[in-house]
Amino acid sequence: MEPSNQPLVEVTGSLRGIRTSAVKQAVRQALRRHGSDEWRVCVELCCDERMRDLNLRFRGVDESTDVLSFQAPRLPGNADLRCGDIAISVEFASRQAKERGVSLEHEVVALAIHGALHLAGLDDDSPANRENMIRAMNEVAVECGFDIDKEWASVGHAGEQGAAR
Repeated sequence: MEPSNQPLVEVTGSLRGIRTSAVKQAVRQALRRHGSDEWRVCVELCCDERMRDLNLRFRGVDESTDVLSFQAPRLPGNADLRCGDIAISVEFASRQAKERGVSLEHEVVALAIHGALHLAGLDDDSPANRENMIRAMNEVAVECGFDIDKEWASVGHAGEQGAAR
């Protein structure tokens, strides 16, 4: 059981050799550093087909992507508690990991950090915001024992400003 002074993070779905402890640590650290400890987050590791469905349903984009974040409205009676979901396509992450020359776990952790930072309110919709996002990702990654390329971007979305939200 996780201590009550940390965000509660659950990881579900296809793990394929990915340590859930690394994903949980990354999400908790990103939220603590850039948000608060009062979070309940579910990270779904899914396939491209599921991600394409989520992307179409919530963003109107009929293709898979690497990571999506969904923040729930605040709960009545507990304004401090925040809830959210992060979906990560393991298939998409696997392709990006190969292109970047990193392990699948490394890429999934980077995507988990990216998704958690979106939940915490960071964005990458402009050059200045993107620079801030990459800096924040790197800070959290280093604290978790991972390195991230300073020019990290969603490989499948190089023309966009980073990963999908």
